[in-house]
Amino acid sequence: TIDGNGSVITTGIVGSGIRVPFAGTINSVTLLSDVSGSVKIDILKDTYANYLFTSGSICGAALPALASAVKYEDTILTGWTTSFSAGDVFRFKVDPSVTPANVTNLSIILKITK
Repeated sequence: TIDGNGSVITTGIVGSGIRVPFAGTINSVTLLSDVSGSVKIDILKDTYANYLFTSGSICGAALPALASAVKYEDTILTGWTTSFSAGDVFRFKVDPSVTPANVTNLSIILKITK
């Protein structure tokens, strides 16, 4: 979850990341917003050894985005790197190519299989 604490979320890397203890495959991504708005999210992945990384997008050119909407889902993930190894870390970045509008709270949900 990206929480702007009542303010529109800002661009850049948010939160500290999520480390996944098992290998798997990402099957889908869902964005859920508190209000209709616009935002684009990049998902970064790297090894635990490289923690605090700021690059390594898994999304290719198909970054998940809201465009005057409250929800988004992609189950095809064209161009994505969907596999990951045990112990990999994911970080989330509000992409600056779309100026966030209205969104103050955003959930990013990755459906994965082990």
